[in-house]
Amino acid sequence: MSRKKYPLSVINYSFTYAPRYYLLHPWLWFKDFWLLIQNIFRRARYGFIGCDVWNMGDWITAIFPPMLRQMAEKGYAYPGHSPFETKEKWETWLYHIANALEQIQEDKQEARNRYREKYMQELDKNWHNVDRDLSDKYWAEAERISQDAHTCFKQAWNELGEHFYDLWD
Repeated sequence: MSRKKYPLSVINYSFTYAPRYYLLHPWLWFKDFWLLIQNIFRRARYGFIGCDVWNMGDWITAIFPPMLRQMAEKGYAYPGHSPFETKEKWETWLYHIANALEQIQEDKQEARNRYREKYMQELDKNWHNVDRDLSDKYWAEAERISQDAHTCFKQAWNELGEHFYDLWD
């Protein structure tokens, strides 16, 4: 049986971020630099690049909360109709939506798990023989936090949809 031969370009691409990559392939630095410049122009022209489309959920939950907070802090306009008759109500709602959208991010969920420290210490000590009870508690808590975050996100996303056209400044 013959061994499958991969073209050199596939092998080089596989080791793109290896430590000595650019020392061994200095001509590819220009190619990667050119791709970086292209991505900068694409983001400026279209507002996104290909890697943003790969996982839009993470992109939205990373971009929207800072935008909403900036609108609350530096914005001077508010809808003026029910339920946002005052600027304070509008700012409170914007912060609420920003916090709710951040809840869905996995690193935020991980940080809220009360069994995280014990579980990670147990993994560091004896990763192949973790206490079953602690492991079950950790994963049950992670599932509960995930469910809560999804519920909170759905409510915030629906509220955001209801007042979408009020998001101008």
